[in-house]
Amino acid sequence: MNKLIVGLILGFSTSLPAVAETPQAPSETPAPAAAAPQPEAGKHHGIKLKQLSEELDLSKEQEAKIKSLFKKHKQKIKEIREESKEEVKETLTPAQKLKLYQLKEKNKDKINALKETVKEEENKP
Repeated sequence: MNKLIVGLILGFSTSLPAVAETPQAPSETPAPAAAAPQPEAGKHHGIKLKQLSEELDLSKEQEAKIKSLFKKHKQKIKEIREESKEEVKETLTPAQKLKLYQLKEKNKDKINALKETVKEEENKP
């Protein structure tokens, strides 16, 4: 059972958005707009914990242990994401980096809308 829970936690929390960071674009790339506000660190873990708790009918003790596991591995996950982003950027040509930058700019509105939806869900009773 513990291995199942840890597997679920890692599965939920280790999605690797390898290209989410703005690449170092060539000098002709326009300067990025002001950074979008980031959601509070760890908020998604609360959502995932709530989902796990509901789906698996976790006890309060299990919830507390899983919450501490999320917290414990948060830095490792962040480091893996950053390493992955850097490796992807090293693989791309300057033209591909520019295109990636343009795609990211194009999708900012979609991402912000999704963040708002998550905030609304969190605020529901």
